[in-house]
Amino acid sequence: QSISEDLSEVIRQEIGTLITGFSNGDFDKLQILQTSFIKNLRIILFIFIGGFSAFLLPLAFSSLLSYGFSIGFTISYLSIGFGGQGLAIAVASIILAFIINIPAYISLSVVAFNNCRNKKYREGNFAAYILVFVFLSLISLISVVADAFVIPIIITLICS
Repeated sequence: QSISEDLSEVIRQEIGTLITGFSNGDFDKLQILQTSFIKNLRIILFIFIGGFSAFLLPLAFSSLLSYGFSIGFTISYLSIGFGGQGLAIAVASIILAFIINIPAYISLSVVAFNNCRNKKYREGNFAAYILVFVFLSLISLISVVADAFVIPIIITLICS
């Protein structure tokens, strides 16, 4: 047995333990809230900074790319490792993020790109840029509450 197979088994057992914990209602909502908030804040901050220079835009887009990669990896790993139940858990855990975050991130990226392209922050329109960004960020942060309070309930229902 190779090292990758041993590692895979360890990860599979750990994820199995987490899924069992969710099915028993054993999860820390505050920890989920904190992790989700930090993840969303990091992406929003990178997009915000990317709005100041075309050289910084790849930073924002790489953050979005890593978010997409982690979602794809989660879906594939859970569906391969745990079958239909794993796929249902993966889809349930990301569906609200897709409904809320993806449109918000796209909107934030468009606002940042337009700000960068038009250099409005140099013309004194910085307040408008911040105001639009804060509004769209608040919409994105709705998913943080969903991650911490709604999704664990859905996963508990799937596991039971």
